[in-house]
Amino acid sequence: MLSENHLLELIPGYALDCLSEQDMLLVSEHLSQCSSCRVELDSYLRIVNDLYLAVPEVAPPPDLNKRCLVTSRKNELGLQRSNPFLPGSGFGVCSGPPRQFGLMPAWF
Repeated sequence: MLSENHLLELIPGYALDCLSEQDMLLVSEHLSQCSSCRVELDSYLRIVNDLYLAVPEVAPPPDLNKRCLVTSRKNELGLQRSNPFLPGSGFGVCSGPPRQFGLMPAWF
């Protein structure tokens, strides 16, 4: 996994925040000491920050806010079990990509 003592294979995943916690720590520690990998990370972060431009902007369904509120209220009352793999569970309706990378649609 190491390339001449660099973690080049892990840097794209680090930029997308999709590595395991162990790998995130490993890359983070490495970046604190390696300027060439920090440069590599910067180039990936520029791409990640522009990913939202790659998809067309669409208007949300008119009832999205209502569905989110109803689902949230049902979850609070214990009337609906949250399961990220079931449609209408609240996940996917109200959740989205990490906000830290600016990947949220303008309407969200």
